[in-house]
Amino acid sequence: MYRHGYRTPLGTFPTDEYQEWAYPNGFRQLTKLGCQQQYELGQYLRSRYANFLSDHYNASE
Repeated sequence: MYRHGYRTPLGTFPTDEYQEWAYPNGFRQLTKLGCQQQYELGQYLRSRYANFLSDHYNASE
């Protein structure tokens, strides 16, 4: 599966005026755009593998 999308930076340099407080969800977290990207990817994968996966979650698949 995928875990990447638009994310906040890994960190900043010590004198950066935009420290972690500038990123409400913290460093290394998905942005709103990143969340939307992952949602759309999930929708695509669901449609792409519709005949392969059951309609309800099954951990053995």
